[in-house]
Amino acid sequence: HITGPEEYFEKFHSDLGLPPYVLGEARDLWNTVKDDLSWQGKKPSGIAGVVLYRASQNSTSPRTQSEVCKVSGISEVTLRGLLKILNQMVAQ
Repeated sequence: HITGPEEYFEKFHSDLGLPPYVLGEARDLWNTVKDDLSWQGKKPSGIAGVVLYRASQNSTSPRTQSEVCKVSGISEVTLRGLLKILNQMVAQ
């Protein structure tokens, strides 16, 4: 069984104490970009972290990169790298 990023969404969402609708936004965002080959070889927990980070930025309670990194177990440099990839996909 390969663990996908979506399996981390609920735990990270809960750990970050985000409003319920952010989880829905994160899932919608992931469904839009999940088939992109740029994700190959990337850590699923990191991908989940960056998707939730981006979804939280549009919410009433955005989380910092540092908070997201703590729950997802990645560095801020990694988060910013993944965010760059995600932002490019969304812009297309």
